[in-house]
Amino acid sequence: MFIIIVIYSYLLFIYIYMFLFPISLKVSHLSTCACLSDKRLYPTFFRTVPSDRFQIIGLVQLMKYFNWRWVGIIYSDGLYSEEGTAEFIDEAKKQEICVEYILPFSKKSEIKFKAILETLRESSSNVVLLFMSLSFTKSFLSKMENYNITGKQWVGSESWITQADLASAERKGILQGAMGFAIPQASIPGLGEFLLSLKPSDEPQSAIIKAVWENFFDCSFSPSNTSAICTGTEDLRTVSSDYTDVTDFRAENNVYKAVYVVAYAIHALLQCENGSNPTTGKPCVNKTEVKPKLVSYRKCIQAQ
Repeated sequence: MFIIIVIYSYLLFIYIYMFLFPISLKVSHLSTCACLSDKRLYPTFFRTVPSDRFQIIGLVQLMKYFNWRWVGIIYSDGLYSEEGTAEFIDEAKKQEICVEYILPFSKKSEIKFKAILETLRESSSNVVLLFMSLSFTKSFLSKMENYNITGKQWVGSESWITQADLASAERKGILQGAMGFAIPQASIPGLGEFLLSLKPSDEPQSAIIKAVWENFFDCSFSPSNTSAICTGTEDLRTVSSDYTDVTDFRAENNVYKAVYVVAYAIHALLQCENGSNPTTGKPCVNKTEVKPKLVSYRKCIQAQ
């Protein structure tokens, strides 16, 4: 999946660099902080991923549905977790969900981790919201493996709840039954065919494609005593990997939409008929005259 994200991020970067760099337009595929929805502070920021506001409402409604009225929260350092936790507490109060404790986790602080362990052992609430970024969650669960903390219903934030690699055998007692919300899966039309038809000859100067090819087929484009010579005609359809698996796109689909949302918005803005723009009714502009506020929020939404 990392390769796909790099490919699409690169495409978006090239497009913005060529056409939008002077106006500082920002389109994000993963920034979920609700704070970024304030158009007074971030007038040229757009995104193709829902704000955490929607996730928080969903988490509260999930707890209300199961009648989990007494919960604890563990969160990590950083704006994502801190803002999300604060919003969850406000929304939970509206639904008469009480928070027993709110504990910060730090990768470097053993004191904070020991406080979390003690609280988990002594608390009466069995539902725990783990609001953390993925890297913090990995660190937290690695530490938790060494302790017999059972009987807790973990509720996860979107950043980690779909990461199957977190559910190792050592963490089965911790994560079994964990729940949360995720970015929807999606299919990107034509991408699978494109990826599987790729050959090194299509991009002969690309070191990345050569390195990927050598890794997939255990071969080398340079003479080697330890591996066969790559011919460049090997078939990617015989490979099973994240690269060839196009069935589980989440963040990647948001990158795809981000590229198109910029392209459609700029395309609409640069249309010109009889001296005026058919969408805005204003005089035509060329790409050197584009200003941030001309690419309106409404246009970006429609382009999606």
